[in-house]
Amino acid sequence: MVSVPPRAESAFALVRDQTGRFFYGRAADQPTEERAKMEALADCHRSSGRTCSIISSFNMGCFAFAAAPRGPAGYAAGGRDVDAEQKAMHICSQRPGGHQCALRVSFCDSTSEQMQTILSNLKRAREVLAKGNTFGTPCSLSGKRIVASNLLLDVVGKNVLFHENQGGRGMALMFGQTLDLTAEKSQLRYDGVPLPRHPGRIETAQGSVAFDGGELRLLLESVFRTRGYTQQQSDGMPHHLPDNVPLMVGTAFYRVEISNCSSCILREFTIRTQGYVGPEFTKSSPNSRCTIEDIKR
Repeated sequence: MVSVPPRAESAFALVRDQTGRFFYGRAADQPTEERAKMEALADCHRSSGRTCSIISSFNMGCFAFAAAPRGPAGYAAGGRDVDAEQKAMHICSQRPGGHQCALRVSFCDSTSEQMQTILSNLKRAREVLAKGNTFGTPCSLSGKRIVASNLLLDVVGKNVLFHENQGGRGMALMFGQTLDLTAEKSQLRYDGVPLPRHPGRIETAQGSVAFDGGELRLLLESVFRTRGYTQQQSDGMPHHLPDNVPLMVGTAFYRVEISNCSSCILREFTIRTQGYVGPEFTKSSPNSRCTIEDIKR
């Protein structure tokens, strides 16, 4: 069981009138679960004039409600908005009359929205990195080794072997592609010791590398998400969070200026981590020394 600090609480309330119409109310980012329920009930009452019922309360996640006009309905919580929406639509569509189901409500707590923004930024960074811009003198890095602070790359054709901290097991990348490094990352060892595994969460990792003749750019990312994650509440009772909630994101970005494939400067090296707990951590080392040498066979 994992214990974490209190989160913003959210709730969703619902009522249906005699004609089959749905009225609902929602609340997010409240200090307590009780306050979230009160706000959701009040919001529902304002729109319907009726006594509503709480159908869901949650934190560290998203919620979605789907319904057909005066027909079936379905709702679900999820780690991401897309997860909750797909589940709600699936539940609704499986019921009689479900072919008319449509998404009515979808929202997340602010912490989850913050993480969604970070994940969206990572996606855009991968797209920019993969496109590249042709400049500088075209040359080939094949058969070369690039060595800089916290960076060692061996290049053979379009294949790149990346070594963290200039040692240990390498991770295989390929120019112009985003590759899944989850398996490689799980096998990394530091000082001969495997990296620790954390209960209740899983890690996925990806890597991208691009070279346009004048600049080499490399992006590594790790995303930790919940799986079987249990939160200790203030009253001592366990609270099971939905799977796939992003808990932490870490990125490492390298930008190396290449001159005629014979000399280089590490223009940017930035490590950034962001999670639910604590502020963003950033470490940057620009304009570091760099060397290019032939791979010894």
